[in-house]
Amino acid sequence: MTRAEAFVWLPVAAAEDLTPRQLRAFALIAFAQARGIGLTEAELAAGLRHHSGKQAGQACR
Repeated sequence: MTRAEAFVWLPVAAAEDLTPRQLRAFALIAFAQARGIGLTEAELAAGLRHHSGKQAGQACR
C-alpha cells in the first residue's frame, strides 16, 4: 500500500458479524463517508458485484 492510496479502517466486529455482502456494503459506505462523497443506491449496487453463479461480475440489484 502506498501513502497515496485511499483506505478506511473497519471495526473487527463488523468483519466478524456481517455477511460478506454486508461487509462490502459497509466498506463502500464508510469509504464514501470518509471522503465526503455522496453515494447513491445505484453506485452502491455497482460496487456490490456477484462473485459466483450466472450473474458473476454483474452488479447486484
